[in-house]
Amino acid sequence: MAIIVGINGEPIDPLAIAISDELTAHGSVSQDLHTLTVTVTEWRKTARTVARQLGRPVQTLLTPDAVHAILRDWPADDREQVIQQQALREVAEAAAFRDELLEPISPCPACGNQREWKPAARFDQPDTIVCPRCGLVEVAHHQP
Repeated sequence: MAIIVGINGEPIDPLAIAISDELTAHGSVSQDLHTLTVTVTEWRKTARTVARQLGRPVQTLLTPDAVHAILRDWPADDREQVIQQQALREVAEAAAFRDELLEPISPCPACGNQREWKPAARFDQPDTIVCPRCGLVEVAHHQP
């Protein structure tokens, strides 16, 4: 990745800016190895430099598909705590939704037809399962 010179003549590293933005916003950043535009060593070095500039401890690591940088002291303040809690809620909701989609649906109690889960229909009519044969509408009961 090339270094860009700013108006004041100072070099601007787009990779450093991107890493800084992600670390500041989320506490971590990952880059797929297939889309990496610099070497893994250069990417990790840039991430460590950015973290030092932010005054934050960082850990970089390499997995088979990506390179990562994670702030070790995240969350460090109330703003980051809010971001962390929201991210945890989103993960929990995604896991619950995944489990719900994989849960088998019992046959229709009225006609015995095997019903199928249709996610798009679920969003159109939340919390219901409709039998395509007899039209029975069943209200789905979920744990809070």
